[in-house]
Amino acid sequence: MDYKLYAKLAITGIIIFCAVQYSLVYVNRTQLKSIMESEALDARRANVRDEESLINSIIRRAEGSNIDIPEDLEIWTEGVEDDNPDLIVHADYTHPVKLLVYTHRLRLSIDALAEAPDQ
Repeated sequence: MDYKLYAKLAITGIIIFCAVQYSLVYVNRTQLKSIMESEALDARRANVRDEESLINSIIRRAEGSNIDIPEDLEIWTEGVEDDNPDLIVHADYTHPVKLLVYTHRLRLSIDALAEAPDQ
């Protein structure tokens, strides 16, 4: 028996498994950022001045998609209630990455920017 070959295959399998688990978290983050950016743009175009309605629309749209929404998701905005030309939506959360015998809690943050239109 070639134990080195089995060890190499096992290590390669573990690396591939971990890479897939982490990539799923980053795909989820990218989808959430896309939703935040599009909702921020819609709010900027509609001249929304209410932070709570913007946050609720982001959460509603995320729940309607296949995004895994973490329980500790914290969303806040800048530039909604004032005349700031840019609208920025921030999110912080912790996403668990399950690695069979260990769960790694990955801390992520997102900044979505809706720039003012050119005039």
